[in-house]
Amino acid sequence: KRVKGSKPVPTFGEYVETEVEPFKIDRDELIDYFKIGYRNFSSLWKGIVDDEDFQVLKELYSSSGDDFVFPVDSWVRVVYRYANTFHSTPRQKFKVLNTMIPLYHARVASLINELDEKTDEEVEKYFELQAKRFEELKPYLLKIWR
Repeated sequence: KRVKGSKPVPTFGEYVETEVEPFKIDRDELIDYFKIGYRNFSSLWKGIVDDEDFQVLKELYSSSGDDFVFPVDSWVRVVYRYANTFHSTPRQKFKVLNTMIPLYHARVASLINELDEKTDEEVEKYFELQAKRFEELKPYLLKIWR
């Protein structure tokens, strides 16, 4: 869709449609990485995330396989809490940020469970809804921002 008055961008060469080859992600390894992170960082996480979301992390620690689901709203609040902590930490910000890596692995493992067997359209819709939750929970970020 072109904006009125805009000129098309010239292209050169042939357009070659390529199919992205699927690759295997080891969900159980991601879950194990999260659990190691939980054992190492749970006391730090408890000081960063809300009690409600820390409870979700505790439950994830006891979960495995197909039961491993990190709810979108908890993920959004964890990301916002980490953004705030990163912002307000005077030194060694990236050491704090590194403690978030196991949480990211947990989210990816959860996505594998939640999106397995979904169509491309269903996956796209899921990510649109997740983006919407980031927008809708922005007041939470503003409330906690220091």
